[in-house]
Amino acid sequence: IPLGDQSVDLITVAQSLHWFEPEPTRKEFLRIHKPGGWLALLCNYGVDQPLQSAIQGLCVEENGVGKVDLPEQKPLSYFFGQDDFQRLTFGFTEHQDWEMFFGSMLSASFMPDEGHPLFTKLECAARNVFEAFSENGTLRVQAETEVVIGQILG
Repeated sequence: IPLGDQSVDLITVAQSLHWFEPEPTRKEFLRIHKPGGWLALLCNYGVDQPLQSAIQGLCVEENGVGKVDLPEQKPLSYFFGQDDFQRLTFGFTEHQDWEMFFGSMLSASFMPDEGHPLFTKLECAARNVFEAFSENGTLRVQAETEVVIGQILG
């Protein structure tokens, strides 16, 4: 987000770096940060592999899920301008009911909306996954928040 003439000590990017074109993103980081400024990248990951595989199996065109075209990826050191950054991981558990589970899935930009002709098929398939992994209407989701933080060098 362009900030005009302002500069910042800390740039924080959560759950979105993979959507940005690397070159203009780094250029903007360098433009807005103060000398010695920091970059913090945050991302949440599910760590229950069977559940994550089942969810990933829902993300197909047959369920109305769009194809994801991501820009060319760069190593994290590219955005920091160096390799000296820290990677911290924090585990957590979230308890989701059906609405939370399905709403979380639908928050992804590539998911179909309710008006899509395959939305009901996706909803049915997602309900099957929820039922298979939940207990008494609650799904226990094991996940991690990863924080990558370091100074930006230009």
